[in-house]
Amino acid sequence: MDKLPSFRGIEAFVTAARTLNFRAAAAALNISASAFSHRITALEKEIGIKLFERNGKDIALTPAGSNYIAAITPGLEVMERATATVRPRQRVQSLSIATDRNVHASWLCTRLGRFLEMYPEASFELMTYPPLQQKAPDVVISPHIGDGPEGGELLFNFEVLPICHPDVVAQYGLKKPEDIVRCRLIEPPQVDLQAWAHWLVKAGVPIRKIKRWLRVESIDVMYSSVTSGLGVGIATRFCSQDWIDQGIVHPFDLAHTYPGGMFLSTPGGGARPLVQAFREWLLAEVALTNAKVARSTHRGRKASKAVRSGIRRHRRA
Repeated sequence: MDKLPSFRGIEAFVTAARTLNFRAAAAALNISASAFSHRITALEKEIGIKLFERNGKDIALTPAGSNYIAAITPGLEVMERATATVRPRQRVQSLSIATDRNVHASWLCTRLGRFLEMYPEASFELMTYPPLQQKAPDVVISPHIGDGPEGGELLFNFEVLPICHPDVVAQYGLKKPEDIVRCRLIEPPQVDLQAWAHWLVKAGVPIRKIKRWLRVESIDVMYSSVTSGLGVGIATRFCSQDWIDQGIVHPFDLAHTYPGGMFLSTPGGGARPLVQAFREWLLAEVALTNAKVARSTHRGRKASKAVRSGIRRHRRA
């Protein structure tokens, strides 16, 4: 029987194959980027095939890598089920989570099911921040302008910028920030942030020039309004990434960044295993989204440069 490859190498390979980002995969495994790269290189040397094509920060599976992940995935699923059947039954655990309403609606809710499936016998309580009950939740995901809560961990900053359907870009000929005056602006419920007011100041557009508004009461309504082409919304770059993946665009790369951001804290005590497990899972998910944001921003800026270059060549001609 041939010697099995390193399970640490397999773990690194599977994580990288799912994220296509070494830095995010390293964060998910809680190891350094250099240690992660070493595991991948050692695995490739051990099995004698190149698994990834590397082009700077961008990576892609080679044909052999694609075949390998497809071949080993069924075996990994068998191992996961076998482990679950022999693992000792633990006493019922519980976890209470208070989260910012907008973060839950635009980002967390589509991911949380994966964590719940990992603990099928645990009980969970979801509430919006700030919670109404007096007892402190186990975990809090909360916005803070300036410094976060004591012991809190920054998840993402408040970098806000416009979002819209590509048809809106074409309909109103959006090429530069001042073109926004031709559109209907969708105002989200974060009235305390005054996101549009601050962005318009940064863009050099007087708010009095905006004649048409659509004010909504929730982030869900803003998203449905944006996807329906009713106007231009505004959101953090982090929370809008899922929408960008679905075809929504940032018509301009200009963003306004507030001090502070969204923080994770554990006021109910972070020593319990389920609290620690949720924290590690959440930080890994955040790292994956932040990596996608970085790639998306880089591609967007390259595309904008190409468009501007084409316009200059056209003018010279």
